[in-house]
Amino acid sequence: MKIYITGLHSGYEVEHLVRLFYPMAPLTLTPPEDAEDCVWAEKTPDGLHALVRQGGRSAERHAPLPAPVEQGGETPEFSLASLTYDLLRQWTGLRPPWGKMTGVRPVRLIHDKRAAGWTEAEINRFFLERFDCSQQKYTMAKAIADLQEPILKVGSEPGTYSLYIGIPFCPSRCSYCSFVSCNLDRDRKMVQPYVDCLCREVEEIRIQAEKAGLTLCSIYIGGGTPTSLSADQLRQLMGTVRANFDLSKVVEYTVEAGRPDCTDAEKLAVIREYGATRISINPQTFSDEVLAGIGRKHSAQDILDCYAEARKAGHDDINMDLIAGLPGEGEKEFEELCDFLREEKIERAGVFPFSPEEGTKAATMEHVPMEEAQRRTELLVDVQSDIIDEYNESVLGDVREVLCEGWSEEAQSFVGRSYAESVDIDGKIYFSANCDIMAGEFVNVRLTGTMDGELTGEAVE
Repeated sequence: MKIYITGLHSGYEVEHLVRLFYPMAPLTLTPPEDAEDCVWAEKTPDGLHALVRQGGRSAERHAPLPAPVEQGGETPEFSLASLTYDLLRQWTGLRPPWGKMTGVRPVRLIHDKRAAGWTEAEINRFFLERFDCSQQKYTMAKAIADLQEPILKVGSEPGTYSLYIGIPFCPSRCSYCSFVSCNLDRDRKMVQPYVDCLCREVEEIRIQAEKAGLTLCSIYIGGGTPTSLSADQLRQLMGTVRANFDLSKVVEYTVEAGRPDCTDAEKLAVIREYGATRISINPQTFSDEVLAGIGRKHSAQDILDCYAEARKAGHDDINMDLIAGLPGEGEKEFEELCDFLREEKIERAGVFPFSPEEGTKAATMEHVPMEEAQRRTELLVDVQSDIIDEYNESVLGDVREVLCEGWSEEAQSFVGRSYAESVDIDGKIYFSANCDIMAGEFVNVRLTGTMDGELTGEAVE
């Protein structure tokens, strides 16, 4: 199956939408032969046309050109993508759970629409009708948006902004990854020019922020893989950040040190020296066989060595992401993952079930059913819960700064979260107070006990 797109300024939307149905289909720049299996999407002066041909059979759809966007119409790119989606959904009998959405941040759309003053009914129609998103996925996205809202309000206080710095390079592509990145071996010559341009952009952001009277509140260097940069390139970039911003006013400064195969002691020391307060080391699994299968060029021991080097460099806030049910993970490999979590007692462990992304290599690889991946995730969460219980007992009597999320009718107390030191990144703290506290306010809370695995306490001056 080939993908052929013609007549558009950009075929990106159509190309990635077709891969929801045919994950490994290559894009061709020349028209397919008459007998070739293909999806052909075309914009002509007369209208929009979509054709699918497979196994000697074919079907097609046509539509008029859309009205201009300024007159309430759609872009030609989205209109042709929608036409192609409707054709392929009928042809294959498949309905992608996210519908026509091919990006990685659907929750962001909910925040943006709410900020623009859209009603919940309008947002519902936007997801369920315009994009044909399933009710289950949309409900999940809304629940995540509701959870994020009080935190985003703090980060969106008038006069503040957050800075994301992207490094689009990786040592190799993980089979499950759908992010845009360049292979370091192939594109190494692009790295230094990119860093040079990035540093100039950081300086310009500072200039423009000062003109607008904005104060930086958080920094995140992500990717790709930021530690695919050399130690000198990290010094150049992070040195530029430090020279341009007052890091003492930054609440959190995170650098993804995700892959042990390109994160060494020198780079970890640079990250610490130049002001980062949190790093991510993301092994995803602790099985050498599974690591090799998903395209990682490091071993489980390399993960432990990297973690030890990070501790040695002075990093005391480290999080790890783990994925249950990756291709190649059997019961033995899963138990190794559980043992790793029990033994290492990671401060912040995010545990997720493997969910194959359309268009990735992992989507075509053999893996356990989603129900089994979810079961394994829940078992890992139970392991992490035991670690949290042990930790909770050790911090009773401490005073924590808590971001209040509001009043809990069920617990009959205020509820908030402490992100700076909590073992569980999503751990809640229930607390009492002698005065009203608004959602989004920070309050100091003395920890006095636990309730169903969560910390409890009382507000103090």
